[in-house]
Amino acid sequence: TETRNRIECNGEKFQIVDTDITFSKEELLEELEKHPEKFSPNALMRPVYQETVLPNLAYIGGNAEIMYWLELKDYYGKTNLAFPVFIPRVSLLFVSEKNLEKVKKFGLEINDFFKNFAAVTKDILLQDNEILKLLNEEESLVNQRFDEISAKASLTEKSFGSLVNAEKTRQLKSFARMKKRLLRAEKIKQNEKLERLEQLFLQIHPGKNWQERVFNFSVFYADLGHEWLQNCYQEIDVYRSELIILSI
Repeated sequence: TETRNRIECNGEKFQIVDTDITFSKEELLEELEKHPEKFSPNALMRPVYQETVLPNLAYIGGNAEIMYWLELKDYYGKTNLAFPVFIPRVSLLFVSEKNLEKVKKFGLEINDFFKNFAAVTKDILLQDNEILKLLNEEESLVNQRFDEISAKASLTEKSFGSLVNAEKTRQLKSFARMKKRLLRAEKIKQNEKLERLEQLFLQIHPGKNWQERVFNFSVFYADLGHEWLQNCYQEIDVYRSELIILSI
């Protein structure tokens, strides 16, 4: 039929999901022999099917896809199929000159936009913050004092040493809570700056995703024409598996 239905093993029977059709193992193998065009692999077995029908010496793909293939390595060994060599493909990211200028104004590098966004914004919002500096200094001092007390406490009864360590943990947690609240306060105070940073991040990672998963080549080709395509060709080096960032 024109529909695509999943086959599930139910005891000794194979059920075609959402239908009343069932096969024994022998019947299913016979159907496969007579009508192979009616069958297709699921996502998990697709690489095995592919390498059986059309073996490859090497496979070029994205990082996520390669990780997916690597999960099947043992299965290839069990089925005596040759496991191809994997080559991460080149990726291109296009950033406008205007956005690159905005990146510089924030005192950042384009590579910062591939780090944890929360950590990057925290560093910017708390940069040269006098309260944070004071908290870090006091925390270090408290840590040092408790270490001195703990060293002396080891000379007396064990439960007292445990009490000292528990109090140290409690006080350090207080510093962590204060830093967390300080960041929250700075997010409110510097809300406009935070929003501009988030908008810039979304310009580089539209929809919080890789640009190549949101836009295809036609988006750039429509605006920049054949010259853009020629520039891509010149920048790509197939012998180097890397992310290439280009200004447009």
